[in-house]
Amino acid sequence: MAVNGAISVRQKLARVVKNPIGAAAIVVFCVFVYLYCFKFSGNIYGFFRIGDVLPFSDRLDLQKALIFRGELGFDGQQFLSIAFDPFLHDSDTLSTLDSPRLRYRRILYPLLGYILGFGNPQLIPYAMVGINVLVIILLVGVICQILKHSHRSAYQSLWALCIPGVWIVFALSTADLLNSLLGLVAIFYYKRQKKLYVSAALSAAFLTKEISVMLGVALILTSIRERNWKQLPYLVAAFIPAVFWHIYVLVRLKSQGFLGVTENFSYPFVGIGQKLLGLAMGELSGKTIFEAYSFFLLLGIFAANLVISAYFIKGNRIIFFATLLYGVLFVSSKMTMLGYFLNYPRQYIDVYFLLLVALGHRFDRLKWGLMAAGGLSSVAFLLAHT
Repeated sequence: MAVNGAISVRQKLARVVKNPIGAAAIVVFCVFVYLYCFKFSGNIYGFFRIGDVLPFSDRLDLQKALIFRGELGFDGQQFLSIAFDPFLHDSDTLSTLDSPRLRYRRILYPLLGYILGFGNPQLIPYAMVGINVLVIILLVGVICQILKHSHRSAYQSLWALCIPGVWIVFALSTADLLNSLLGLVAIFYYKRQKKLYVSAALSAAFLTKEISVMLGVALILTSIRERNWKQLPYLVAAFIPAVFWHIYVLVRLKSQGFLGVTENFSYPFVGIGQKLLGLAMGELSGKTIFEAYSFFLLLGIFAANLVISAYFIKGNRIIFFATLLYGVLFVSSKMTMLGYFLNYPRQYIDVYFLLLVALGHRFDRLKWGLMAAGGLSSVAFLLAHT
């Protein structure tokens, strides 16, 4: 009986592993255990990279929190502060944010953390990390469906786990993964002509991160080029909730903080030129090698997207337009975006996902080679991240 039971367990495990979504769930769970138990010593706050430069939220348990002394902290700290008080009932919440007008516009991820954490400050950090656990698994699932729809192997969806930005976002608890999931959902339903679903997914994405506007514009340009006039009103309507929310934030918070446009973007190629010069002039070390590797890998992903989508333009118009629009942002990025090696792999993470779903069998070796290169970067990050 014991032998039969052991065989049954192995068979069930084999079935789970053979399913891309099940395999992804196992990988994500293992990475979570590795980070939580070993890297962060069982401290959930390790996922938020909390610095001590800005004031702490009154709801943050300072006796348990993992604080990095002398650091400003990272975006996850900002999202956590908003999740503790998403309706800004406590006036001191604003003092915990480096730019309330910028941070509060990105309301969806912290609001979900608040709801799923039942408003309990002890549960909210776990809820926010749990959201990203679920989102990574769902990302593989959505990519799996997109690939099946274009008659490609569903197992190729597991290449998503090689994208370095996936694990950077997971380890730092930012909203980029949720934003990417909503964008891919919009692409999936656009191809299936589900107009309301496309609009709903885009609306949610716009309330998660502003960069998703580039994908919304790409879908509009694709609709115009393909004369898909029935879809166009729904795409335009997707912007309405975000516009009203942004107006509300600007009116309520007035001049509290910067907007993030002039601070992050400038004349084209100025930031990239400074980045390349900095890499060339910097001392040779493990960090500079990793940073140069990550930067040139991202350049390669941009280039591959443009080549593949231009060559097979009929099935890749969304990819082509979106890559061009993200590229405009990328070449205009200042060193505030490009200077820190954990910023640009997650800010432009959508470009990786676009390459993964791009049609073009002739370029499969190029795609999987770049994804494998991303896997090497991901492993290096997970091993070296502290």
